[in-house]
Amino acid sequence: MTKEDCFRLFQQIVVKRDVFCRRPGCTNLASAGHHIFGRTNLSTAFDPTYGVGLCVQCHVPWAHLKRNEFVEWVISWMGEENYNLGLLKSHQVLKNVCFDDIGKSLSVFLYPY
Repeated sequence: MTKEDCFRLFQQIVVKRDVFCRRPGCTNLASAGHHIFGRTNLSTAFDPTYGVGLCVQCHVPWAHLKRNEFVEWVISWMGEENYNLGLLKSHQVLKNVCFDDIGKSLSVFLYPY
């Protein structure tokens, strides 16, 4: 399994879990799984806890271009303590990442959906 395969699984999990776009006031179906702490932070990039389902109309305009508003919402959604734990975790450097193992653990998350 490759890193891109794991990113696809993450997307599937977050979109299936959230069903609808999480932006307040939006009623579109979720079609994009947004990484709250970014895809480059591998310590959180494959943890669905740190992903949120958004529609394509809200993904970039809200989560990327209105970052402060998005982060305020995330904190209200997951709680400040959980957000700060995720932020700390996202700064950890992972070495010797095995994408086969990550893919297997993500597949377990996908099973209920």
